[in-house]
Amino acid sequence: MRNLEETFEYDSQNRLKRVRLGPTLTGASVYDSYGRMTAKTANGQLIFYNAEFGTTAKPLPPWYVFLLVFLIVFIIMYPLVFNKKNTYLF
Repeated sequence: MRNLEETFEYDSQNRLKRVRLGPTLTGASVYDSYGRMTAKTANGQLIFYNAEFGTTAKPLPPWYVFLLVFLIVFIIMYPLVFNKKNTYLF
């Protein structure tokens, strides 16, 4: 029995990228911009490649949601706070 070391390599987002047994590459994975695995090899065999998924919208960034809520509130509240002469009602 050989004494081989198994190593795992991860990308910057901690997703499994490569698996090696000694110097031999035994597995690899590729991910798309959504973090979904699009290709995989194991023991020299291509498991799948160029996987396609249904369109998925990315969630809105927090600053965008804040801006949207602010604009909606401003549009609703502006006529209530200011009269036609642009003076305060309160």
